[in-house]
Amino acid sequence: MTSAPARAQSATVPGGGADTAPLDARVVRQWAAANGITVPPRGPLSTRVREQYLAAH
Repeated sequence: MTSAPARAQSATVPGGGADTAPLDARVVRQWAAANGITVPPRGPLSTRVREQYLAAH
């Protein structure tokens, strides 16, 4: 018997748990740019950038 394929993780909260609010990557990227933090235009956001964003809000 084969198992079902794994579900893809959300693009907004990689590794997020049930008790974490989802982050909009687009909003985080805009915030980072406005605060001089370099982030790639695509792909997952680093844990450090997510933590900086959450600490500022």
